[in-house]
Amino acid sequence: MENSERLDIGIIGCGGITRRHIEGINRLKISGLDVFRIKAVCDRNRDNARARAMQIENFTNERPQIYGDFRKMISDVSLDAVDICLPHYLHHTVAITCLQSGLHVFIEKPLAITMRAAKRIMETRQHCGRVLAVGENYRMTPNMRAVWWILHNHMIGSPRLIIWNDISLRMKHSGWRDNKLEAGGSWLFDGGVHLADLDRYQTGLEPIKVYGITRKGAERREGKPVTVDDLAIATIVFERGVVSQWIWSDNLPGHNILRRIIYCTEGSITASYGAENFFRDRLEKLSSNSSILSQLKRDLINMMKRNMDQTSLQRFFPNGVEDSFAIELYDFYLAVRDGRKPEVDDVEAYNDMAVPLSIYESSYLGEPVLIEKIKSLKIENYQREINESLSIT
Repeated sequence: MENSERLDIGIIGCGGITRRHIEGINRLKISGLDVFRIKAVCDRNRDNARARAMQIENFTNERPQIYGDFRKMISDVSLDAVDICLPHYLHHTVAITCLQSGLHVFIEKPLAITMRAAKRIMETRQHCGRVLAVGENYRMTPNMRAVWWILHNHMIGSPRLIIWNDISLRMKHSGWRDNKLEAGGSWLFDGGVHLADLDRYQTGLEPIKVYGITRKGAERREGKPVTVDDLAIATIVFERGVVSQWIWSDNLPGHNILRRIIYCTEGSITASYGAENFFRDRLEKLSSNSSILSQLKRDLINMMKRNMDQTSLQRFFPNGVEDSFAIELYDFYLAVRDGRKPEVDDVEAYNDMAVPLSIYESSYLGEPVLIEKIKSLKIENYQREINESLSIT
């Protein structure tokens, strides 16, 4: 690509998350980074596709073509890349087909529904020599970048313990996300890849071993069947002995909890990913006289920006953009344009997936598992049913 060129893309899947992608592209354009041209949208539900086409037309004055079959779209329309926003069970087949057609691929997390399916995508990407980026937007928010900056600069010493608690009661059925064979697991998997990515990215350490317990209480929601778990507890052991403790449930009535705290040798920092917690997040550091010094996260973000060089600042917040969906898509654009690795590629996303899937495999076996055995496909007990259902070999 020439530096001045826009990337011609087609969007596959026009559900709720696609709206955020389109808004991100619009924010880039408003900031002066008009780097994408959305030429087509595709969804089996034509109403969804038409709604996204109208959204795109509202800010581009160009209406993309509408398709119900992604194969026909990539055959008919001259594209550089696709943006895949589909249920997890469709990721591998669609991504592989697009890569084999010579297209660069941006795909929503998780990379695939199982480790075996993800490995097939990775093999295809390597063979085809295309760019593949995975939508891991949590790490790209100002909040999470600030946590990385604090830990990277050892402002509160070295990490020792990470705690993630997310407890709530969900009454509504979540469609395909409540079906193990279509989602791969509950929010433990769908959101767990986010948390695994944050743990790995912010500490700079790799997880080694997992002991996990999962439980399923709800058989039905709103009269519809539920086949995914609704409670999990896990201990994840990282390099250097750092421990991450996860406690999650979306089926416990009473007091809701949403918090993530990183404890280091000289202090702690709350690292919530929910927007409602942002202004309560703070760094607390033990001073020389044993008193606690507290600093709000918003002040730390400003401090980070003041102390970053312009190249790093532009990479983190291109043209001042802070929308995480816009940032991840712009990183994908630069990877295609410059022929470089995106920040979150298939290998990074594969390592993220391995953490929550290790929790499931540990729970199935009733014993700790080494993450390397999950990544090498030596343990696939929990995933076997999914692989067989989708003929993933």
